Amino acid sequence: SKSHIVRYDLEGALDFTHDNAYFVYGGDVVDKGNGDVRFARQLVALKRRYPQRVVLLVGNRDLNKLRLTAELGEADMRRSIDAIPGPHWDRKAPTLKQYLEQAAVAQGLPGAAAKLDSRTARLRYFFEHTLGCFGTFEYRRQELALLRG
Repeated sequence: SKSHIVRYDLEGALDFTHDNAYFVYGGDVVDKGNGDVRFARQLVALKRRYPQRVVLLVGNRDLNKLRLTAELGEADMRRSIDAIPGPHWDRKAPTLKQYLEQAAVAQGLPGAAAKLDSRTARLRYFFEHTLGCFGTFEYRRQELALLRG
């Protein structure tokens, strides 16, 4: 539905429809499909132009990505794939080791799970099995390629 508060201007940026408007964004800007990064940038640009009139709240889907800085950091990358458990809330989800073992078999490399361990592989695993963000890795990859030209 159309907003009576914000709109896209002629240059494609978010802007207010009138001078008395305030805008509160309730969070969860990420994991909605292709375009998350561009939309987040638009929200931040609107906030920078109107700092007193725009409030950006962080939703759980935004907040839970903060853990990636630790889980993909140097210390965690040194952890063995055997030491990283699956999500405690989903007993059916694979552990990182099981995920990498399945990937190795699919690539015709049985027994090579440790060789496939990388930040990229872990990010895919986290998105798919611990964050419930199916498709997000591919959406983000496509969007970043588009932004890079």
